[in-house]
Amino acid sequence: MPALQAKGFVVLNAEPKSENASGITTFFTPGKDLAPLHQKLADAGVIASLRTDRKGQNYIRLSPHFYNTDAELQRVLEPL
Repeated sequence: MPALQAKGFVVLNAEPKSENASGITTFFTPGKDLAPLHQKLADAGVIASLRTDRKGQNYIRLSPHFYNTDAELQRVLEPL
């Protein structure tokens, strides 16, 4: 999450209580359409979900799992 924040993204629930922690990570840039970035991730072989709230704000949702390697997680950051 700090790597996403360092790239200027807002991370939802970036510092959850441990009982609410999850690997799911959702991030956005206020007012920005993230559809092109979602496509760029897809083109790079990164599976992510593009979500939109009722106000029209796009979010990118990642769902890494314990079996993902550090290299795979770093690969997500390259297209960003």
